[in-house]
Amino acid sequence: MNIATMTKKLFGTLRKGILKKFLRDQRGQVTIEYTLLLVVFGLPMVTTFIWLGSVLTEYYRMVTFIECLPFP
Repeated sequence: MNIATMTKKLFGTLRKGILKKFLRDQRGQVTIEYTLLLVVFGLPMVTTFIWLGSVLTEYYRMVTFIECLPFP
């Protein structure tokens, strides 16, 4: 048996073992759940704040423009 076949065989069994261990392990489940909750609630909040910021900016520009107009 040459070195190339030995390393392929070794890495093949290591990958299978790591994959099985990863699928059985549930320690990261809570982390993934919290990440999903953060994405589900955080993304809409960020987009709402960005939208609200642009609306308030336009409103402020309109008010300052009207305020700067001279009286007739």
